[in-house]
Amino acid sequence: MRYSLITVFIKHTEEFQVRKKIINISSGSAVYPVPDMSVYCSAKAGLNMFTQCVGQEQANRTSPVEIVAIDPGMVDTELQKSAREQDPLTFAMAGPFNEAYTSGQLKSTEYVAKQIKLIIEKEYEAGVMLTSIS
Repeated sequence: MRYSLITVFIKHTEEFQVRKKIINISSGSAVYPVPDMSVYCSAKAGLNMFTQCVGQEQANRTSPVEIVAIDPGMVDTELQKSAREQDPLTFAMAGPFNEAYTSGQLKSTEYVAKQIKLIIEKEYEAGVMLTSIS
């Protein structure tokens, strides 16, 4: 039987009487189909469902693990940069990603990290999906 890191974390900390939190980084691509990104979109959609299911499983535990998924919006990452550098003839999103970049729509990783720190400090319903952090 295979276990995910999250499953192992939950199993090994179930007796800990401290606050435990898992934050998964999702994407708008989890809910909006994107051409040429089927694997990425499917993986993020699966991560969202996994987050929600684990949240329900943890809801009535004595010492539950808080689990949330965050869609930070478009972020200026290496993955985003790589996507912008693709040939628009073979990667449909190269144009829209470049437009988002040149128009200043991308969030910096530093900004997103600060927002995640705030999310860590707050309590949320287990399995909640947080979208477009601002």
